[in-house]
Amino acid sequence: MNDPLLTKLDLTHPYPGDDDPLIHAKLATALARNTHLEVLVLAQSRFVEIEALAASLQVNKTLQVLDIDRKPLSQLDLILIANAVAIGGSITELRCNTTRDLGQGHRSAPVWQAMVNLPKTNTRLRKLVFDMSKAQNQYRDDVQQQLARNNAAWWSRKHDAGISKSSSLAQETKQVVQDTDMSTRINLDISEKFIVPVQPEQSFSREQMRAAAGSLVEIIPGRCWVAPCVMTPIECEEWIRRGVEFGLEQNFGVTRELRTNSRTKDFVNTSMARLLRDRLPNDLIAVVAASAPGTEVRSVFEELRITQYASGQFFRAHFDDSVFRPTPTEHGERGEVSSHTVIAVLSEEFEGGATRFWPTGRYEHAVDVTAPLGSLLVFEQQTLLHEGMPIVSGVKHIAQTGLMRAPDDNDAPKPVLFEWGPGFSPF
Repeated sequence: MNDPLLTKLDLTHPYPGDDDPLIHAKLATALARNTHLEVLVLAQSRFVEIEALAASLQVNKTLQVLDIDRKPLSQLDLILIANAVAIGGSITELRCNTTRDLGQGHRSAPVWQAMVNLPKTNTRLRKLVFDMSKAQNQYRDDVQQQLARNNAAWWSRKHDAGISKSSSLAQETKQVVQDTDMSTRINLDISEKFIVPVQPEQSFSREQMRAAAGSLVEIIPGRCWVAPCVMTPIECEEWIRRGVEFGLEQNFGVTRELRTNSRTKDFVNTSMARLLRDRLPNDLIAVVAASAPGTEVRSVFEELRITQYASGQFFRAHFDDSVFRPTPTEHGERGEVSSHTVIAVLSEEFEGGATRFWPTGRYEHAVDVTAPLGSLLVFEQQTLLHEGMPIVSGVKHIAQTGLMRAPDDNDAPKPVLFEWGPGFSPF
């Protein structure tokens, strides 16, 4: 799908093949290498591959108008699209009203923060069609002010630069082709390399950490720790039951080659979050509090992901996202942000499935952690590359959330970003 004559594609429902999910996947992935399409209309279509579309938008440099209006977009869908359009930087008009109720307070806050960040990062964006109610007045004002600045800057550039649109577009097209070619080569190399995982340089086993129960085990100095066996087997079993009863959803679309686990979505449980906070050792809290952003550790985030890995399932190398609280809620203060991931190990009747860390951010010097039942694994978000290694046999259960920090001096909304490791891509 890279026809020089095709500059606008309108797939408003109904259209031939609208019911074929393969068409959606192919369209989303093809967009990453398209160098001619300027307008894509998916309004009211049955398009579902939002994650793959977002991945393509990060590298596409020619698309200028994206219309996914009046689709049942979830909070995560909107965040993925907003962050991708911000990173890609080519889109000047985005229409993304959703037919879903995003909720109020902390549940919808990440969407607003992503939308505020969008026009600030992508200063080419001049029009954003997205419904913000009166409850989100402060965010709507921020968005409108930034869009006004973007439009003023565009008119100024148009007047002063005198550079034709065609020459500018040709240069961007040349660059995206070069970038995409290199990305493809790296992706193939890395994927083939890690079909059979390399041996870690250091491993922390269940037996080793079980013997250290009552002490904090430092895995990577200043960046990763394990508090061994601080939850009871009964508590772990109860948490698994709660997660299963709430509902575990497949955590992939066209990304099945990168992750294959199942987990809860929008599962908020204050009592479970408080229990995790109470079980974290004081010396660990002190070390985290001294790390960036240098603020007090307030709480454990109240939304938990109860996750299941069955035999053969995995999660390829990635950097975790963080959470920002833009409005005060019953759970915390405006401006709180998570800095570290907290993983509770809820089962141990499985083989394989280590959490592998790559401290340098490259695929070298691997460190494997297989913590015993009831342990808490704590590590940096956004900066520490890691992956869930394949399960050889049995079933692995964990609960994942984040450590919330007190507001710093700059409490402006921040983007919620998840990033695949070098060489990995959903397409």
